[in-house]
Amino acid sequence: MLNSVLNLSGVHFQFIFGLGITQLVDLLASRAGSAGFVLDLVINGFVAAVFVVFWNFARKGHKWAFMVGMSLYALDGLLMLLFKALLAVAFHAVALFSMYGGARALSQLKDLEETMQLAEGPVSGPSS
Repeated sequence: MLNSVLNLSGVHFQFIFGLGITQLVDLLASRAGSAGFVLDLVINGFVAAVFVVFWNFARKGHKWAFMVGMSLYALDGLLMLLFKALLAVAFHAVALFSMYGGARALSQLKDLEETMQLAEGPVSGPSS
């Protein structure tokens, strides 16, 4: 969102942790005139909200959220290649590697939980 506001304000400065899809929306909105500014913020707010939703479900341990979120973020990284933003592509790669580590750790945690449940087995009291 910050990159969008900077771009639409005429400041030619971008943070590397932005999204390619928001840059595309910014480009299209800049051609739409003054109405494009509001539309840009609404669309980019929606895009940011989508990523927040995936983050929230991933934080709660839903592996599907990791997989879908990583897929969307990888596609976004490819879009950054079109903009020739190589630092942003590198940031996407590092972030995707970290997300993969989180998804792998989630799988290991679930396996450990299953093992612990099997090891506990049924609890029976002392026989009389």
